Amino acid sequence: MRVVTLNLRSGLSLSDPGDLTPLIELLSSLSADVICLQEVDRFLPRSHFRNQMALISKALGMRGRFFPSIPLSPMSFGLAILSRFPLMRHTSFFLPFSGEPRVLAKAVLLYEGKPCTLFNTHLGLKPDERLRQTRRIAQIISREKSPFLLCGDFNEIVSEPTMISLLDNSDLNEVRDPTYAPTFPAFDPKVRIDLMFCSSDLIFSSAFVSPVVVSDHFAFVADLEMK
Repeated sequence: MRVVTLNLRSGLSLSDPGDLTPLIELLSSLSADVICLQEVDRFLPRSHFRNQMALISKALGMRGRFFPSIPLSPMSFGLAILSRFPLMRHTSFFLPFSGEPRVLAKAVLLYEGKPCTLFNTHLGLKPDERLRQTRRIAQIISREKSPFLLCGDFNEIVSEPTMISLLDNSDLNEVRDPTYAPTFPAFDPKVRIDLMFCSSDLIFSSAFVSPVVVSDHFAFVADLEMK
């Protein structure tokens, strides 16, 4: 199972935010089975009133679910999970926040005839906010019985206190590429804040960071399988 996580920045890094062709071409070239996206627009003026999740999922021939963190019906902004595998169910959880609302998206897919859970999130900008958010995430994933994966833009590197706390208080292993390449900012990458973690009943065989610029973040890609 190939998984990609990417912060789209609403397509605002593209020369034309209304034309997602470069982004779709990148995602297509990565041959992903599952894609976790952050900063996805739906019907917002800045991205030409496009339903970005619907356009991307249709172009890739994937099933898609959108999880709004800022619902302004019909306009909204949030996360998306795309999958080539059947999606059994999905939900989202609001996380503690002090600025912009944040959510944890959850989708259960059928992989090799067994349920596998995908979590996708985008943490806040303040350290104390992120700490409260990861504590809530640890509570939610502690109840998970099937193999699971946690992806997203965590706005923090793994050696900082919040991420250390998350790993210490949950059944998570970081998915890492050999060089531990940075993912942000794309024009001069310095840090890895786009991260992926898996439960102990999933293993990863390879991982890499795509150097193609379609956002202010690079896409992080990993190949995983059940034990």
